[in-house]
Amino acid sequence: MVREPIFSFWLRAWVQPIIGAAFLLSVVWLAAQRWRTLHGTPATAIVHALPGLVGSGKSSTYEVVIRYALPQEHVRIARMLTNQSAFKKLNVGSKVSVRYAENQAQKPLLESEWSFNGEMIVLSIGALFFFLSGLHANTAWRKRRRAGYLP
Repeated sequence: MVREPIFSFWLRAWVQPIIGAAFLLSVVWLAAQRWRTLHGTPATAIVHALPGLVGSGKSSTYEVVIRYALPQEHVRIARMLTNQSAFKKLNVGSKVSVRYAENQAQKPLLESEWSFNGEMIVLSIGALFFFLSGLHANTAWRKRRRAGYLP
């Protein structure tokens, strides 16, 4: 059996679970923020422009510029990112329903969006795998010698 070098084994055993847990918590935090936005104040917006695909390649993120009015405020223009299926249903000048959180009116989301989209599911599975792999390495590190932590 080939032994892994001590330093890389130590990194996998002690640093990887911490980074994996932080990454997993950040994905859950992002989903909670989106959930809070999607359960926020509803508004009717007008599609102002459809710039289209964000980035190059096979990205599935599209940009939409909308105009909407908040209660007792002036008209706002906001840029939103959405998926391809929602983008194809939009036309310039059409009315759409959006929601925004009270303290983040400049970051609305389409009412049809989900709080946990496909991209976040892939990220959470990757973070979970990274975390569990680190926990497995940590268990192996602890079992390698009962008398102490020296090699």
